[in-house]
Amino acid sequence: MKVEVITPRINKWFNTGFYLLMTTLGALMLILFKDLTWAGINLNLALIFDPFDQSVPFSKRPFYQKTLLITQLALGCILLVVGFFFK
Repeated sequence: MKVEVITPRINKWFNTGFYLLMTTLGALMLILFKDLTWAGINLNLALIFDPFDQSVPFSKRPFYQKTLLITQLALGCILLVVGFFFK
């Protein structure tokens, strides 16, 4: 039995908007305020709002989507570690 996941159209725009908002806020925290911890938190929180098609499993996504999400996760974790332990 195949289960079809229906994602409402408003959900896509909501997630994309909040993803861009949180990513921009993380970049501003890093560039303007030089606060590594808050920048890392915002970049990692942005990943909650997946900007791509959520009905597609991660293993079947295009390479550029996987690369973007994994790179953002790694950058956010590095900023958190450096902000907590080396500042």
